[in-house]
Amino acid sequence: MTRDAAMTGPELESLIRRGMQGEAVDVFGALLRSELVVPSGGAVGPNFEGFVPVLFDRGEIPMLAVFTSLELTAKVSHQARFALTMTGRDLVLRMPGGHGLVVNPGHEVGFELFPDAVQAVALRAREATPDR
Repeated sequence: MTRDAAMTGPELESLIRRGMQGEAVDVFGALLRSELVVPSGGAVGPNFEGFVPVLFDRGEIPMLAVFTSLELTAKVSHQARFALTMTGRDLVLRMPGGHGLVVNPGHEVGFELFPDAVQAVALRAREATPDR
């Protein structure tokens, strides 16, 4: 796979697992290139109208739930009957300040990014493609 090639959910999960086992991997770069599933409590229109995110609180910090596959969203189906897909790059560039990210909440292969880390990943995305 080339450095800029899109990554599938299973490929991202494999990379996350390798990182959890202590291998030095670029999880953030992979996250930016991956297609993620973002659950919503409402039907989402073309300009994100109707988007109702699934949020978890970590202390006073709202954390957005995202998943590497549609199947894993079953864990939040009581909160969200809808979902959209987007790249990790598009996701972090759209996230408001003060929000974190939970990748695969409730699943053994996942991770959390607190707001400062989300902003650092978004900065990396902007620097990698400044024309966007």
